[in-house]
Amino acid sequence: MRWHVAHSVRGRLRVRYPAGWLKPRQDAVVSTLRSVPGVRTVDGSGLTGSVRIEYDPFRLAESALVDVLGQIDSGLDVGGRETAMGIEPAARLDASSTPLVRLAGATTVLALAATEVVSWPLLTVLLLAADGPALLRAGAALARGRVNGEVLEASTLAVLAARRNFPAAALLTWLRALGDWVVSRSVVTTRRSLRDLIVAADETAVRRDGDGRTTVPAAALQAGDIVIVRAPRRLPVDGTILSGEALVNQQTMTGESLPVERTAGDTVFAGTTVENGELEIRVDRAGLDTAVGRIVAIVESPSSSPITGWPRASAFPPRS
Repeated sequence: MRWHVAHSVRGRLRVRYPAGWLKPRQDAVVSTLRSVPGVRTVDGSGLTGSVRIEYDPFRLAESALVDVLGQIDSGLDVGGRETAMGIEPAARLDASSTPLVRLAGATTVLALAATEVVSWPLLTVLLLAADGPALLRAGAALARGRVNGEVLEASTLAVLAARRNFPAAALLTWLRALGDWVVSRSVVTTRRSLRDLIVAADETAVRRDGDGRTTVPAAALQAGDIVIVRAPRRLPVDGTILSGEALVNQQTMTGESLPVERTAGDTVFAGTTVENGELEIRVDRAGLDTAVGRIVAIVESPSSSPITGWPRASAFPPRS
């Protein structure tokens, strides 16, 4: 592998190649990366061997992007021409896959405990394995001097196992695994709905290109583009109205039930809906950079990074 990851944050990845290798292949690398669904911008430098990739983490996992880089690396010949076509990123794993595996394991342990076909030492080991993540969290809580629900459940499990009441212990483990799976499914559904507030996977927009109009994927819009939105249509971007007049339903942003009138010079926001009229809008922000995108990013990853501040009030549309 000729490249390595030099810098990585959510939504942005910088990789470095040997400058001599990248220089004749820069155009092929950049164009291939730009064609990957979910990649927003790609900038490369043949002098430094650096390639900076900005992508939508809601549509493309970093691990899938790394897989694509590996395919590009092996798919370019000496002349810099792409020999491996049809590169597709690996699908992101469903967030509920791990809880589902744990539920399957807990179900197996419950069946073994109910039928008593294995010895009690083996059942003890299986119980610990099936409830391992929860036991680790309980241990971490105790190490911090805290007693929470997981500590109490772990204590109950330990007492039941010590008394060799394995059916009850297995049932407790199964109920916990079932609850985790149900919660994970709810989280997946909620996050998918939140991502659709920014831009649905199949959503399109009408972009003005010179004197003509072109229908493009809404995810491909960038700051500076001119889009035409005609009722009834949801706005895919934050932008400034250049011409036109329309009634815009801003309930998703402000909660108000009645649409408000918007004309040239006004600011409109992604996730709101044009209910009547037609607008020509200059794109100011798209994707995760929109006001609703920043809100979704905060909701999407509350446990992965601390919230250092809320969006400023100026990021939200006026109520009238």
